[in-house]
Amino acid sequence: RRDPLAFFGDVVRSSGDFVRFKLLYYRYVLVNDPNLIREALIEKHDQFILTGGSVQGLSRLLGQGFLTNHGDAWRRSR
Repeated sequence: RRDPLAFFGDVVRSSGDFVRFKLLYYRYVLVNDPNLIREALIEKHDQFILTGGSVQGLSRLLGQGFLTNHGDAWRRSR
């Protein structure tokens, strides 16, 4: 698909605010509920660490920033 953001919008509309899926060789979780997003990105960020191909794939789509950085770089991007 040529429009990744449209794909995620379709997934949310058809499956709800919390979706697990596999794309190529990687497993993903798509969260679209504001309270769950806050919990994952702010309150419990150290428990949700992206690794390997997940980071590379998201970095290509979103660039380096809040969702794709860790540690000090993540803190600076907040």
